[in-house]
Amino acid sequence: VLVERDRRAAAAIAATIERLQAPGIRLVVGDAFDALDRLARSGERFDVVFVDPPFGQALHARAFAALVPVLVENGVVYVESGEAFAAPAGWRLEREDRAGQVRYHLLSRQADASPGTDA
Repeated sequence: VLVERDRRAAAAIAATIERLQAPGIRLVVGDAFDALDRLARSGERFDVVFVDPPFGQALHARAFAALVPVLVENGVVYVESGEAFAAPAGWRLEREDRAGQVRYHLLSRQADASPGTDA
């Protein structure tokens, strides 16, 4: 599942999916948080999630909270950002580095990231 808010970028992604003949890739055009909510309500779970939010909008805390219901226990999240950040409670930073101006982080979800759920 790919989520893209920008319609032009989504059109380019859709064309790439078609060119690659990859029918198993689903593209959702819209807000990522709305999409995560719908995915969680439908019971979908993922082992790996890639997050590339707009830099400078401080969306990381909200993103990690929204990911808990859709990520399997011990699932991993790859996050790109403009700056380093600490792992939120319930998450472990596995790796962090930079490529040019982009910082990247690999975090794993800990079992206690979703108290009260059967994740």
